Amino acid sequence: MEKMLIGIVVKEKQRLEAELRATKLQIDMWNVTKMTEYWFYLADCGVKKKDYRKWTITNGVAR
Repeated sequence: MEKMLIGIVVKEKQRLEAELRATKLQIDMWNVTKMTEYWFYLADCGVKKKDYRKWTITNGVAR
């Protein structure tokens, strides 16, 4: 009985870890997508990637 319970707990832990990894991957992908959209937005504003820091500082959104 105890072995069975341990097996269930381990399986559940593995499932949750896999879910967490998938979620993290989705978040990473979302961040990449957002950044890409942001670069395109900046490009539309006529800002080149190398001028990015300068532009953000002048426009007050520097991190």
